[in-house]
Amino acid sequence: MNSFMQYSKDVINIKNDTLVLILAGGKGTRLHEFTVYRSKPAVHFGGIYRIIDFTLSNCINSHFDNIGIITQYMSYSLHRHLSIPWNLDHNRQAVPHFNILQAAQRYNDGNNSWYNGTADAVRKNLDTIKETYNPKYIIILSGDHIYQMDYNALLDDHIQNQDKKRCTVAYVEIPKEEAKEFGVLDLDQKTNQVTKFVEKPQNESLIPLVDENTTLASMGIYVFDADYLTELLELEQDGNKMMDFGKDVLPHAMAENHLYGHNYSKSSLANTYWRDVGTLDSYYEASMDYLHGRILDDSWPMHTSLSAKKFNMIDFDSCIVKKSIISQGSKLENAKIVNSIISEDVIVQDGSIITNSIILPDVTIGKNVELNGCIVTSGCVVPNNLKADTFINKTAQYFRHTDKNIIIITQDMLERYIADQRETNSYYLKEII
Repeated sequence: MNSFMQYSKDVINIKNDTLVLILAGGKGTRLHEFTVYRSKPAVHFGGIYRIIDFTLSNCINSHFDNIGIITQYMSYSLHRHLSIPWNLDHNRQAVPHFNILQAAQRYNDGNNSWYNGTADAVRKNLDTIKETYNPKYIIILSGDHIYQMDYNALLDDHIQNQDKKRCTVAYVEIPKEEAKEFGVLDLDQKTNQVTKFVEKPQNESLIPLVDENTTLASMGIYVFDADYLTELLELEQDGNKMMDFGKDVLPHAMAENHLYGHNYSKSSLANTYWRDVGTLDSYYEASMDYLHGRILDDSWPMHTSLSAKKFNMIDFDSCIVKKSIISQGSKLENAKIVNSIISEDVIVQDGSIITNSIILPDVTIGKNVELNGCIVTSGCVVPNNLKADTFINKTAQYFRHTDKNIIIITQDMLERYIADQRETNSYYLKEII
């Protein structure tokens, strides 16, 4: 990664004229039970973080202070998280101010006050953007991806050859089979001008390929000249405004020859990790990547309001903790934790074994429980003697099993499990409560 001082003077001089907008209103339906009570950016990750902490930490480390966070779906948990003071490093002179731009009824909207797409969310805040910031450049970010990126390099790339570049999209190489979940693109290798853009292609023949196995995907990260973005958002196509960046705005910018690509490798750290944790399996895999040190670069600190400890092989108070993260407020009682993430305020009672699992906050795990390959959601009370193992498929009637057989456990599922045990085995019921 280039140091901050190695960027052009243009970047340093225009930071105060740049607004960062983080799209954080996503419903995240493919995360199922995870997003019943919170938006996807507010989902817990890595023991002490929320997913949005990755994007916000990138902003803080890149020294961008003008930040608007656009929220809508189940936003209380996210708003509460953002209201808690963050633990910033000693080199930080001031805490950036996060302005919350929540969906609200406006004078001319009638009943159509909800955001109806990513572009619509920005359009409905154009008055606030102009009055409060009046920026020259606008950086659009997704609040639900796991990655570390220096946005200075992205902005520096955008302002070069400014006579042509009015919109820049960051891209990353992904496997071809994942293309249907992303906007994919092709570009001129010499100029980086985007020559093809297809949003979530369901037909394989529409996918532009780097080689037979990979394609280039939009990261949902864009830089616009502010006046150009305003111009695009005020346009109408067939009597309709542009609602979505991937479906509407980027194809239009490409047609006008104003869309250029930015290779993520130019602004990522030594580790070029990036992941959209859009499914339960990708969430689990990204969590394991984090646990094993495949995501974070120590030169680019993560920020949030909590703290955690990572253990290798340690015995303490009759417990065994191996290659795991134990977060603050958690209590282990003669338990064994292996290759797992224990979030804040979790209790694991006597004789329980947690392996290859993620336990979200405020969970109580009873005695002699055995979990392997599980994700236990917030607030669960796991009964004594429960056995749930990703390699032994005996719990599918009670708990959600993902495509890769990761087991998802919620309190509602546990109550159904306990009720079934009550009906079929009264003796066993005494053992689980």
